[in-house]
Amino acid sequence: MIRTAIKKKLSQNIKNSFIELWKNAPQQPAFIKERGFDDLNEGFSQNSLLFVGINPAYSEKPIKERDSEKKYPYFQHIEDAAKRCGYGDNFSVIDVLAIRCTKLKDIKDAINNYPGVKDFCVEQFKIFKASVKEINPSVIWVCNAYAREWIINKEFNPEAFTVKYDEITGVHYIQDSGLKYTPIIFSGMLGGSHPMDKGSRDEHEWKIRFLKKKKRC
Repeated sequence: MIRTAIKKKLSQNIKNSFIELWKNAPQQPAFIKERGFDDLNEGFSQNSLLFVGINPAYSEKPIKERDSEKKYPYFQHIEDAAKRCGYGDNFSVIDVLAIRCTKLKDIKDAINNYPGVKDFCVEQFKIFKASVKEINPSVIWVCNAYAREWIINKEFNPEAFTVKYDEITGVHYIQDSGLKYTPIIFSGMLGGSHPMDKGSRDEHEWKIRFLKKKKRC
């Protein structure tokens, strides 16, 4: 049986970085600054399976009034996948960007059409990298194609991770200090309107179980 994971919050330095960054958020499009960043820091566990999305959805409710995000279908898919991978409740969830927006197209349009938004997002990515280092995950599972661009495409994002592909395991490994040799898996979304097919999902989950077992040996 897997014990209940001991959760901890990210450091105050991470939150302070977001606060300072949002003070200089672009004025247009207005929703970026008006909605603020999402501080749903419910806790992370080290050595966990870390699921990475692109950004938090927007809710009209004040953040403090929301129920646990795990009650949402998106988080149920993640919880189920973590169990199938052998991690039980020892999983964490984080987004590349902190902009609160339900439609990804709105973020892409803002990056392409408004000066300063791309640079603003690159600064967010720096905070994301610092957060991942604090979490120090066992395996990272990136469940969004656009998140993948931010994470490994240095032409698109100069702050992207340096990764190396291992042809034997079929897995990418991060080369950056602080996360060196951390395996990182890329896939489509687990749920939503365009989820990846079951065969692809099963293959990714098999890889993660293999990596978990390999690390124990």
